[in-house]
Parts: sequence; structure tokens; C-alpha cells
Amino acid sequence: VARYVTGDYRSAITALEVKWPMMDVSEFCARLLTNHVEGILLWLDCIPASSLLKALTAGGFKGWIAGPSWLRCSDFEHAAGPAMEHFVVASPVSDKETDRRFERFAEAFRARFRREPDAMAAMSYDATQMLLEVLDRAKDRPAHEVFPVNFSLPGVTGILSFDDQGNRKVTMELTVGKRAHF
Repeated sequence: VARYVTGDYRSAITALEVKWPMMDVSEFCARLLTNHVEGILLWLDCIPASSLLKALTAGGFKGWIAGPSWLRCSDFEHAAGPAMEHFVVASPVSDKETDRRFERFAEAFRARFRREPDAMAAMSYDATQMLLEVLDRAKDRPAHEVFPVNFSLPGVTGILSFDDQGNRKVTMELTVGKRAHF
């Protein structure tokens, strides 16, 4: 889904479904450009997101273009190239310890899958680690009795801690594309 915002963002969010492969990217981009769109959220996989990003920037789009954290990966950087200048993604803030955990995870991931891990791989790994910890703490009880989780774990995407509603507590940062990299 590509989302765009016009005027007052609280009342003017419109979602356009993008079916990939898209036959006429230029027509889609022209539609966005003629509607005075101020910002676009590309909630797409790497290749469609990079293709639309390149078409929008080539068409002269000057507003904000952003995407989910899974686009913060080498596949997207390579496919989007210079078009990713000023492209924004939100990602969890990391520290040196988190960076070290992530690098160990990334080395193992590359050895096993022969490709770079993306944000979804890292989040999936953390979710699996949390599940294993919950099952371990549950022992002979049903696992749902461990919830809400009242402990934290170090993860490859940061500290895994949750509020009493089960939402992850995480500090996010905006990462901006510069010279074909984040």
C-alpha cells in the first residue's frame, strides 16, 4: 500500500493499493503529483518501493517520502540508489551492546542464508527469543499465564520490554537516506 497525505493529515489520509508488478508506474506517479500530495508512506517490499521512489523523484515529487523499518536494508539501498536521498524510515534506537548483538546475529544469518538480514529478520529473531523465554518461564503452566510480560530481554533490535498492555516499549529514531545509504 502506498499512502499519501494531503492537507490536514488527521482527516486527509488516503490509501492507494499498489498491485505489483505495476503496469504503468508513470501514470500512478502522475496521479500523486497532480493531487498536491505532501507526503507518501511506501508500505511496500523493497523492489516495488524502490521503483516507485525512483519514479516519484524522477517526476519531481518534492514532499516527504517514508517507509517502514524493513526498508532499512542493503537490498533497498542498492535498488533505490540516489533516489533515496531524504527518504525516511523509523527504526529502533540502538546502542553499542545492541549493535554487537545484531552483528553476531547478522554473521550467523549470512552464514546460513547467504544474504544480509533485514529488519523483519531481526524482529522475527527477537520475537522467537521472547517466545522461548516465555515458554521457559511458564514451565508446566499454560504459557498465557506469563502475560503480561513483566521482564526484559536484550534483543538484536534493542531491549525487549513491554507495557502492561503487551506493547513493546522502544525508542525510535528517524533515519534519512543520504548518498544512496541510510
